[in-house]
Amino acid sequence: MAGSPVTLAEAVHNNARWCDLVCRANANPGEFTSLAWTAKSRTPLYYPDAVTLDPTATAADILPRIDTTAGCSIKDSFATLDLEGFEVLFAATWITGRPAPADSDWTVVDDPEALRTADFDLDVVPDDDSVFVFGDLDGDRWRGGAIVNVSGDVVGLSNLFASGDLGEAWSGVTAAIATRFPSRPIVGYEHGDDLAAALGCGFTRLGDLRVWLKP
Repeated sequence: MAGSPVTLAEAVHNNARWCDLVCRANANPGEFTSLAWTAKSRTPLYYPDAVTLDPTATAADILPRIDTTAGCSIKDSFATLDLEGFEVLFAATWITGRPAPADSDWTVVDDPEALRTADFDLDVVPDDDSVFVFGDLDGDRWRGGAIVNVSGDVVGLSNLFASGDLGEAWSGVTAAIATRFPSRPIVGYEHGDDLAAALGCGFTRLGDLRVWLKP
């Protein structure tokens, strides 16, 4: 695989930028510091209220900048935080890969009618030149879909869903992304079956993360 190694920081910043784009699209822009991205008001469902950008960030650096009432969530990007009163919602692994461009049934979907039938909450998908919806469509039926955001030298992959074999979905969408963005490695984070599928497609681990939730 050609190109410079992807750093954990690149994957973390790409994901934080995606969270910021989603919040800005929903009238809730976040704020970046060297230690964390934070949103003053509660973010859309499934999106964190803060993302750490440096492993030295502490609870004192983050909690005063967000709404810490019940339902608050924090993406502990380096699995280093100690958050009293929070519970670990799940642990996951940052990943990266440089798949080879190849023919694929997956493609960028920008037709409004097709997008309305996707298994995405399109209310939170920002209308931004750096964001792309990839889909594997059979007529008007989605066999799979994913969201891609471009930042810096990397491409972030998230929100992947598939009605069939997960490994085939990962192979198909990453080949399509590599064809569209041949010089950019893919980054993201996964756990469970999605992590296994990604690793089976040649992705490698960059580091561990945790998502904390205030009960």
